[in-house]
Amino acid sequence: MNRGAPGEKVVHRLTLRFASTTMLAFLLVGAVLGITLMHQIVDREVAEGELRAEAIARSVMALYLAEGTSLDPASGARLDALDSLLKPPLLEWPVVRLKVWRADGVILFSDDHALIGRRFPMEEELRDAFVLQRPVSEVTDLQEAENVDERPIATKLLETYVPRGSVDGAVDTRGPLVELYQDYASVQSQAYRVLGTMGVLLLFGLGGLYALLLPIMRRVSRTLTTQNAELEAQAKRLEDLLVDERDATADRRRLLDGLFRSEEEDRRRIAAMLHDGPLHGLSIVGMTLNRVCARIEKGDAGAARPLLDDAQGRLSAGIDELRSMMRGLRPPALDERGLEAAIADQADVVMRGGGVEYELVSTLETRPESVVEGVVYRVAQEAMTNVTRHAHATHAWLSLRERDGSLEFEMRDDGDGFDPAAVNTARDGGLGLMAMRERVEMAGGSLEIDSAPSEGTHVRATLPNGGTRS
Repeated sequence: MNRGAPGEKVVHRLTLRFASTTMLAFLLVGAVLGITLMHQIVDREVAEGELRAEAIARSVMALYLAEGTSLDPASGARLDALDSLLKPPLLEWPVVRLKVWRADGVILFSDDHALIGRRFPMEEELRDAFVLQRPVSEVTDLQEAENVDERPIATKLLETYVPRGSVDGAVDTRGPLVELYQDYASVQSQAYRVLGTMGVLLLFGLGGLYALLLPIMRRVSRTLTTQNAELEAQAKRLEDLLVDERDATADRRRLLDGLFRSEEEDRRRIAAMLHDGPLHGLSIVGMTLNRVCARIEKGDAGAARPLLDDAQGRLSAGIDELRSMMRGLRPPALDERGLEAAIADQADVVMRGGGVEYELVSTLETRPESVVEGVVYRVAQEAMTNVTRHAHATHAWLSLRERDGSLEFEMRDDGDGFDPAAVNTARDGGLGLMAMRERVEMAGGSLEIDSAPSEGTHVRATLPNGGTRS
């Protein structure tokens, strides 16, 4: 066969388009998830830093107040006791500096004795901690006057103010108040490590996915191209040899053309849904996260929170849309739990939901080929839909079994039945039956439909199953 045939080119082009679009969607979702996870890790590390600051503040404040209630700069025995307390493991990395403040901006104690007794202008967070009597945290770039001595230590610190009220419940807006500096680089490094690990896992996961997916897509592409050529050759021979079958051949061609157009339209629809749905939403999430980063860099964490909530909501909606599309393309139960479970799930929804009781018996010992599973599932789906819509049946019997290297699916019902000859063409209303037959025959199998008025209907699909999978 000529490898440059138009049908083959279309199949290859659609295969590549599907692969590239899927990869882009995975990468975008992975990037957004990674960034969101990184921010959550930063929030967690900041919360742990606040707990660490409260624990240290409790020890320092208990010792400071044990010497009396005077709020004078530490000296003498009080200074020696505080110095003895602030040794590892209480004061060690990531903790780099400790200060005890009075409400007028005087430093009562610090591990850097040069700061004791000095007065500094009070910034807004420090005043808030005194007034609200609850811990207040911020990330500082050490540009304030009081931070001149910390600049040689680090470029960015997590600054936590712990007032007396949050330690022993005594509301005292005069003080003391413990301020703890922790190296913010430890917070960032933890987030970057997790993000890096996730990136590696995502890369290897995508590589493994496509290593499994692309051979299957190529095999399906070759199968569709070969079978299309065979069908066209058979149609031409039948037209030359069987003049009486020309109408049936024309119906067959129209059906095939409709199927191919439907598949092409489905692919366009999926691409449009990806573009207008998840991809559009992910783009908005990306812009929102940029705004969040800008707020955080400005120190406006409060304004960043609503943006993060919005981004998380849009991300969840995008994931739900992708899952819904995946279920429409191929039910997850088919790959996760096998053909029998997928057919049972569909029967619960379609037949029991339509008032038809069913029994399903399966003697399959191995998993059929993926393509065979998909064909049998679609045949079963169409057959069950016909029972609930047209047969007025009360009971149906379904079976799956292996026989002589083939997979057989059978379904019988106790409904009204019909005359198969009366719906033999698409013009007579048998489009669904013809689609079932065409799907089975394109996979190299056969479909038998036995029915008569008032005698129910018996459907049997037999497909070659040359290989199995675990």
